[in-house]
Order: sequence, then C-alpha cells, then structure tokens
Amino acid sequence: MIRLLLPIVLLAFFQVSAQDQNLWTGHYSYNNVKDIAVGNGTIYASAENAFFTYNEFGELDKVSTVNGLSGKTITTSLFDQEGNRFLVGHEDGSMQVYLEDTEQIIQVVDIVEKVTISPEVKRINHFMEFGDFIYISTDFGISLYNLNDLEFDDTYFIGQGGAQVKVRQTTVFQDFIYAATDDGIYRAPVMNDNLIDFDQWERFQTSNWVAAKAFGSAVYFIASSRNVLRFDGASSSLVLQLPFPVTDVEANEEFMTVAMQQAVSVFDLSFNEVLRVDSFADFENVRYNSALLVENELYAGTTEYGMLRLSLGNPSMPEAILPQGPKRNFIFGMEQSPERLWVVYGAYDIFYNPFRLGGLNAFDINYLEEGSWETITFEEALNTRVLSKVTADPEDPTHVYISSFHDGLLELVDNTPVNLFNGENTPEIEDTDPGNPNNMDYRIGEGAFDNDGNFWFTVSQSLVASDLVVRRPNGSFVGFDADNALPQQNDGYGDMAIDRNNTVFFGSQVNGLIGFNEANSSENQFRNISEDAGLPSSDVRALAIDNRGQLWIGTARGLRVLFNTADFFDPESTPQPQQIIFLDDGEASELLFQQFITDIEV
Repeated sequence: MIRLLLPIVLLAFFQVSAQDQNLWTGHYSYNNVKDIAVGNGTIYASAENAFFTYNEFGELDKVSTVNGLSGKTITTSLFDQEGNRFLVGHEDGSMQVYLEDTEQIIQVVDIVEKVTISPEVKRINHFMEFGDFIYISTDFGISLYNLNDLEFDDTYFIGQGGAQVKVRQTTVFQDFIYAATDDGIYRAPVMNDNLIDFDQWERFQTSNWVAAKAFGSAVYFIASSRNVLRFDGASSSLVLQLPFPVTDVEANEEFMTVAMQQAVSVFDLSFNEVLRVDSFADFENVRYNSALLVENELYAGTTEYGMLRLSLGNPSMPEAILPQGPKRNFIFGMEQSPERLWVVYGAYDIFYNPFRLGGLNAFDINYLEEGSWETITFEEALNTRVLSKVTADPEDPTHVYISSFHDGLLELVDNTPVNLFNGENTPEIEDTDPGNPNNMDYRIGEGAFDNDGNFWFTVSQSLVASDLVVRRPNGSFVGFDADNALPQQNDGYGDMAIDRNNTVFFGSQVNGLIGFNEANSSENQFRNISEDAGLPSSDVRALAIDNRGQLWIGTARGLRVLFNTADFFDPESTPQPQQIIFLDDGEASELLFQQFITDIEV
C-alpha cells in the first residue's frame, strides 16, 4: 500500500460555514440577468446562479454561493414586502429564501426531494404571492409555500384527470386563480379549500399559454403564438399579436411590462403601447429575459449586458448595471500567470467536437488583473472562435498563447492579440478538413513551454501530418508526425506536461499517454502506453508533473502516477503507471476509482 500526501489540488465544491465565508471571493458572471424584482426601494437582479442588489444610492451588492446561495441555475424570483424576504427559484426545483434583515439564506428542497415527481419536470417557472402563500408554478403543476411557517403546503396537479401539466404563470382575478399552461388556461375559485382535487379546476381555454396577468379591470393571457387575450370576467377578446416570443410579464397599477426576446413593450390600462425598446447604439442585438417598471424607470434583464436601466423620459440612453465579473459562467479554459488570471469560453465536447455545443462560438476573452475584470473583445482577438486553452510564458507573463479549436493559435503580447497562426501563414498548422476549402478548420489543443523556451502544442484530428508542433524562441515552427508511431489514428489530444528532460507528454483519446523527446533518434522520438501498460483507460485527459518529477495521469476512468519518467523511452522496459491506494475506514481503496478526471493541478 502506498501512503503519501498528495501533491496536487483537486478542484471540488466546498460547503463552508458562516465564519469561513469571508475567506472566499466569488467571481460570477452577472451579464445574463434572468429576472428582476423590487423591494423597499432596492432592485434585485437574478443572474444565472447568483443575484445582485442595486439600491437608491447606486450601490451594488452581490449574493452568491459564498453567502450560501446554491449556485444552481436561477429561473425566477419574488420579493415578499411584508416579510422583507427575497425568494429565488431554480431549474432543478430548489428554492432559497433570503432574509434581508439578517442576510440569512434558508434552503428549501421539498420539490427536489419529492420522489413521486420526475427530476425533468421540477423546474420552477414563476412565483405569485397571494395572502399568506406563494403559488409556485412548476413544470408539473402548482405548489404552495406558506410564508408564515416558511414551509411547503399543498401541491396541485391541475391537468385533465389530475395529470401533471407545465404551469408557466398564475394570477388572481375576481376571486379566481388562473394558470397559464401548455395545455390551456385553467382556473378555480382561489378561496376553495379543496383545490388539491383536480375536479375543482376548469380548463377555461385550450392551446398553449405562456403568461397570465391581472391588470386593471381585466386579466390578460399570452399564448405561445404571441396572441394576447383579454378577459374582463364576462367576455374575452383578442387584443393583438406581439412581434416576438414572450419571456416575462409584470404589471403595476398603471402599466403592464412585457419582455420579449428582442424587445420590451409597456402598455397602459387601455392596453395602448406607450413604449417599446429594442436595441441601442451602445447595446446591439439585445436579448431580453425580463423587465420591470419602477416609477419612471424601466429595468430590463438581458442575456449579454446585465441589467439595463433607462428613463421613460429618455429611453434611448440606457445604462448597464451589473457587478464586475467574467462575461460567462461557463469557463472552459483558465490559466493563472503571476499578474493575471485568464479565462476563455470556447468549448468542445467529450469527443473533441466543437460543433455539438451550439455551433462555433465567438466569445470575448476575460482576464482578472489587480482585482478588476478586463475584456478583450472578439473583434480585438482577430475574430478567433472557440478559444479554449490559455498558456502563459513562464519567462514573460505578458506573452500568452490561446488555442482555438477551429481557427488556429492566437498570440498575445501585453494583453493585445498580435498574431493568429494557422495554415494560411504557418504550413505546420494544417487544416483538419482539407477536402472542404470553404471551411478551414485548425484545431489547436493544449500547449506548454519547455525549459528552453520552446512552446509545444497539439493539432487534433487524424488527417494532419503534424500532430505535435513547436514554436522556437526565434519564431520558427517545426511539426512532428505521431501517427506512424501510434497504433491507432487519433482524433483528439488531451492535456500536455513537460518534464525536466524536456520530454513532452500529452494525452490522447484512443492511444493513452504519448511521450515525445526531440533529442532521441527519429525512430524513437514517440512512444505511447495505454490500457495494456496499466492505465485504467486509453482516453487520457489530464496531466501534471509534480515537484518531484512524477507524472500524474488523469483518464476517463481513473487516476495513475508514473513515478519515474526518465526511462520512458527505455526499449528494454515498459513504463508502469501506479494506482494510489489509501485506507477508507480500514478498507483499501483506489483514489478516484473509475472517475472521469478533467484537470490536475500542482
């Protein structure tokens, strides 16, 4: 049995106590504001997995997992004025209640733990406060949350025959509660004590409805077809058809605010449109998630610009309000240099395919420097897509390479993109799809610097001649072909690490661990080991050399360590990576047994 102190840090989720929370700083993206609420003169803006407040003095405050929020995807919110509480609902059915007075967060997991409801339909879509209850619209029906006891009450399955039905929004009008669902509009007497009985619910309208809101002397329903139906208690009429799909509907005593994917409209009590906003000179192609009218100011939640605030008197000059942070929460590549932290968002899937995750993305680059988040725009980055990995020069932190999994290798100096290397200017970087000249595809993988200042990187896909490429300190490129030395053609390469002997190790999708040493004879420059040599999987994703020169190998099915890399190319022996065994309650267990390991850091 091997017993040692692991010289690595494994990224994990931690639950911290209140006294330890001040040890952590959260860096969340607040650009994608899902919902907006107001309470006691403070605006509450819910982003993807955190929220921030904006008060009358223009002060911003952030609440995230550091404060006890779950970190799950937020879908809706509500401020309870009487109780001075802010409620947040999530995609997985969980809730948090934020107590404004004490800044305490109460976790509510009743929906999540309800075993009779499938996890796929637990999403919380909307909160509606009436009396002492919050009516929670979900993908399965309506649940009640008692504000006095801070606990769940009844659940209503209101579909035909008591079936589960997706409820988008509820509202109360003339003693009836109305529910907009994907199976019609349902209603029932709101004071009926037996609403748990589905027979008490009447299907008032058929078709698919996305919103229901009482406003003035009527209740308004919005269909998935964008038609707006008005019902005054006696008769209904079609009012208009909205131009875009609806994302949120709010109303006060004078105005109804309708957020749509590409615009926000404000209607008066006669349902005349008094204002419509879409894009602006400084904010192009705005996508709206939510909107709220507070006195004479409109607050709109967007997918890219955070919360926009604009005055009804001058609606063409909005102000973006959001805390500092990275542009997105989905960070695919991260690199720390002595002066800054780099993050990029260009993803590819488990099969090294960048197209399956929504197409080729065109995201900005972010870096954190002296406590401030800075941005290099997509245009400034030479329109380079799928930026996925960052490598900083250890001898010059101002010199950085960023790998694109479609457009080549981007070089930055002093935070400024200066070169984009690909097949058009660098023959060693080949197109992975040469048969399609209209779609150049240069898939640059992981990179690393050796002790001599050479920068090494992989080019994925089996069709290229140079799987491994080096850029010398003098700026020249040299390519090396690994295919002839490997048992199988390879479509993707994983992490890279270089030891003290300048042996370049890199993971592969099907050939396990590959080693390369340029000082060897041309016949002995490449060698690989896979499952036959003791790896739990030939799909190697993560590598790291520790301070003792040991190579840690993370695969799709577990962890191994190569304690001596010096004899990796010894023809008389086969390297034998070892598992790590530890005692777990007196039982011998393998560290990270069968786990898919994506990163290892010293």
